Amino acid sequence: MGKPTGKKLTVTVETDVINPKTAIWQMNKATNNYLKKIWGNDSTTWIGKEVEVNVRKVGNMSASVYPVDCSLEKTLS
Repeated sequence: MGKPTGKKLTVTVETDVINPKTAIWQMNKATNNYLKKIWGNDSTTWIGKEVEVNVRKVGNMSASVYPVDCSLEKTLS
């Protein structure tokens, strides 16, 4: 990978499980490492790829968005 630019990938996710029906997914280090593992280190080759995500909202907190195969539950099991 190149030098850090201070920019983070941010994606708007649409869902039927929360209200409002959109959530923001900002990729963290665990998700980045997961995507590198399945698609390789060159993130420019990730364009157009799809990944299934879970959306979870508890109370007044912001929705949590993460890839299905990269959930904390799967990581710990």
